Amino acid sequence: MTLDVGRAVGRTFRFYARLFGVLFPVALLINAILSFAFSGVEIEQNDLSQLFMIVILAVVVSMMGASLVTAVSIFAVEDIQDGERDLSFGDLISSGVTVIGPVIAVSLLAAVGVAVGIIALVIPGLLALTWWAAVVPSVVIERTGVFGAFTRSVKLVSGKAWSVFGYGLIMVVVLLVANLVLDKVVGPIVVDLIGPLAADVVLGSVTTPFVAVGYAVLYFELRRIEVGAAILDDPWTGGTPR
Repeated sequence: MTLDVGRAVGRTFRFYARLFGVLFPVALLINAILSFAFSGVEIEQNDLSQLFMIVILAVVVSMMGASLVTAVSIFAVEDIQDGERDLSFGDLISSGVTVIGPVIAVSLLAAVGVAVGIIALVIPGLLALTWWAAVVPSVVIERTGVFGAFTRSVKLVSGKAWSVFGYGLIMVVVLLVANLVLDKVVGPIVVDLIGPLAADVVLGSVTTPFVAVGYAVLYFELRRIEVGAAILDDPWTGGTPR
């Protein structure tokens, strides 16, 4: 049994739309805190050590924020598998906080591995991107541990690599189109209303959860195939979302 790419893409859009009301505020809150926390920082001229420390701090804090948004999005997708949202805003945040460390670790390792593969011969990087597509959801949902998440992802993707790659390619195209529309069409309007800094925060908060929802949907689809049963089926087919 292989991955139904069309089903996975459709579920990604439906889940994102259904969860937008909770995921957008989470991303907006975190991105706003990160953005405005560093907006007023002043660096003394030629003070390279201060600049270095601020850059390192900004990178670390940004990774924590992105990881929290990702974890919250994955937990939200897990929560809605039965068609209903049971976890509150606070529940999702607190759940996400508990896995920030592992999410950062697997994300860093995967990013480095993919980057090295692409720099080397391109194809190894694409292979790594495909085989490790489920590392973050694995560490969030199954608590596999950092290195166990890579093994788990390879196991889930095994035999379905081409369809997983195709799904990822579609998601990249969707994201590029969405960013283009936000930048060229929506962006100027939002900038006029709230200014460039706030506009960047708002627009970024629209797309960040979508990526995480895409990873989560892929993970649950691969799990559904793995158990060979009709679990995790779409609870909304043929009816109105509850």
